[in-house]
Parts: sequence; C-alpha cells; structure tokens
Amino acid sequence: MKDGGNNMLSKEEMIRKDNEYIVRGWGKVGEPMYLVEGKGPMVKDIDGKEYLDCSSGLFSNNAGHCHPKIVQAIKDQAEKLIQPSMRHSNIPAVELAEKLAQIAPGDLKKVIFTTGGGETTEMALKLARGYTGKWEIIALRNAFHGLGFGSIALTSGAKYKKDFGPVMPGVVRAPHAYCYRCPFKYPECDLWCADEIGRIAEDKGLSASHNGQIGSVIIEPIQGSGGIVPPEGWLTRVREICDKYGLLLIVDEIQTGFGRTGKMFACDHEKVVP
Repeated sequence: MKDGGNNMLSKEEMIRKDNEYIVRGWGKVGEPMYLVEGKGPMVKDIDGKEYLDCSSGLFSNNAGHCHPKIVQAIKDQAEKLIQPSMRHSNIPAVELAEKLAQIAPGDLKKVIFTTGGGETTEMALKLARGYTGKWEIIALRNAFHGLGFGSIALTSGAKYKKDFGPVMPGVVRAPHAYCYRCPFKYPECDLWCADEIGRIAEDKGLSASHNGQIGSVIIEPIQGSGGIVPPEGWLTRVREICDKYGLLLIVDEIQTGFGRTGKMFACDHEKVVP
C-alpha cells in the first residue's frame, strides 16, 4: 500500500497508523488485515491474500463487492450531482423513494434517507415518540440496534455502555425468543416471551416495570448480532399484542432486509406490517 508520497507502507505500518488515527465503536480493528479491493464475495488484502467475505461487508453488500452495475451507477451519478441539500428535491431520490414504497410491507409509503443502521434506529425512535407522545419503548434482551446515544440504549449488553452512562432513559427490556434455553420449555410455553410484552404493557410483567409511558416496541425479526432466530408465529403474536395495546411496532431489518432471508423483508414471511 502506498502513502500520499507514493512510498510503500508495510502491514505493520498500516496497523500503527490505523491505531493512531481511526476511532471505532468497538475499539481497535477487529481483524489485523487491510483490504485493498473486492469483487463479488471475495476481498484481497495488502499482501495479495484473498478471503471469502462471509459477513458481506458487515451485512451491507447484498450484491457483493464492486458489482459492475452498482459501480457504473455511482460513476454516472457522480458526474451529474453528488450532494444536494434535502431542502431541494432531485430525480434519483424521488425514484428511489417510490421504488422503496412499492416493495415495502403493507401500506408503508414514506421514506427517510439515512446513512446507516444506527441513524435509522434514532429516526425511528424519534418518530415513535413524536407520534405517540410517549417516551418509553420496549426493546428485547440480546438486541442490537446501534451505538448512537438513543440506539445504544436500545441495544442490549453492558459491554457497549459501561463507559458511556447514564444512557437514554425510557427503555423497558423484555425477554427475547431464545427457544433453545427457554425457561418455560418451548413449545409448551406457548410463546411466553412474546406474551410478556403484553404483560409489561399492562404493568404486570415479571421481567420489567415502567412509568406508564410505553408507546412502542422495537424488535429484530432475527437477532443478527445476537444469533437468535425466533420460532414461527412469534412475530405474528408480537404484532397482535401491539395492536391490542395500541403500541407502535418498529421492525429493525438492518441485518435482515432486502432479500437476506429469502423474502424482500423478514417480516414478509409472516405477512406482518410494522
């Protein structure tokens, strides 16, 4: 790898510079390799060694690395207009919003463009509070919704929060659908974990209490970072509970959306609309 002066940098020097200049949400670079190019599912490091990228760029490269159609679309747009203000409209934004509305579950028709998963969670949380007028939200154990100020409060796990407290108040934690070690013995439990969301809303929950200000529930159809796949019928039950108690249902599909589970969105498997 060459620096600004066209001098070759060693892998060790790249590691030193990375540690000196780059801040990550989880500490130092997780794997001591430095990637220089990718094509399809394969990436190559500065030593020329190739790897199969099983995480798809941390779940974001659905079409693989440097798909020629995507590269060409970026080039074409960069030659016309790169960064307009959102105070002004532009053709690609309108066309993309329309296409997203056409494939979104149910009658969802509005789009907010964001830069990543954590920011998207922040916007969903903000909209939920504004719409319901209530500041508490039910989130699940083992969840991951981002590392921003609001999203990190929704994310489960002390390792993300221990140096940044107190985090945003108002998060009420409900059990996740961990059927493999279900304390009530799935399937005999009859989705006790989902029903607990309703009991919490009634302030009769065994796992959490609240301040009477719950307005929404946020879940992942599959807990990607947590590695939990809920059983069939769980998401439908959660939707029914939200309807019963007048709660907004926020479905975080950052890691499951756009075809990753075989449907355009994971909630489509049970025909659930957020």
